[in-house]
Amino acid sequence: MANDSDMCLTLPLRADEESFFALQSELEALEKQIHDLLEIVDVIVDRQTHLQERKAALETSRANARKAAANKEVTRFHSGFDW
Repeated sequence: MANDSDMCLTLPLRADEESFFALQSELEALEKQIHDLLEIVDVIVDRQTHLQERKAALETSRANARKAAANKEVTRFHSGFDW
């Protein structure tokens, strides 16, 4: 039969094991949250890149449209004169 000193050593070890497994479980949960958040960040970065590319294309299109409108206005202005 175990004496009192053996029981004193066994109980703290079990408590430490439970604490270890609880902390390990929390750590795994945090690692999953970090992984999930990193995936979300990747999606956001991809979306931001796409939007920046689209913005650049729209700005180019707008500049081209303004240039074409200005050229049309100059052509219309010059066509009103008999040179």
